[in-house]
Amino acid sequence: MSHPTIQLRPGVNNVNQWQGAERKRAVPDKLRKQVLARDDFTCASCNHRAMKWMHIHHIADEENDELENLATICPACHAVMHFGLSMQFGSLEIWKSPIAQVEIVRQTREGIRKGLTLAEINASFSLKKGKLAPDSMRWANDLLASIEAEPRAELPEPLCAVFVEFKQWQVDA
Repeated sequence: MSHPTIQLRPGVNNVNQWQGAERKRAVPDKLRKQVLARDDFTCASCNHRAMKWMHIHHIADEENDELENLATICPACHAVMHFGLSMQFGSLEIWKSPIAQVEIVRQTREGIRKGLTLAEINASFSLKKGKLAPDSMRWANDLLASIEAEPRAELPEPLCAVFVEFKQWQVDA
């Protein structure tokens, strides 16, 4: 089985896909190890490789723990994939940018390695405000309201998520 590829877009899952509190860990440890080994500890979105902190992402159905429905994803890309939750924690904002989302993640990671601040990094993305405030939860709430029966909805381009606060391991992992 080959390494899956996931296009990176800020999105939300249908509330019917949300995992309940009774599910303490997204996938069992044995399966997690299989996915990480298959994917060579490499993010399916940005191709970042790290031996620690990598997440396991459900590609489609959140309850389907079959190997082909799982992919390794870095914490930064996972934050983007579930941007509503990330915005609740104050780690992301939504802006318009001509730069692809995956490049924003890659350039943020590279900027952090070079010792730049998030403000310095984000200034390089030619950011423009969208129809809502960059930190408005309405971005996620409006998207959730539009889903209907679809399992997932994503913000349209050129809307992108940029990091405004994070823990070092989320980007350096």
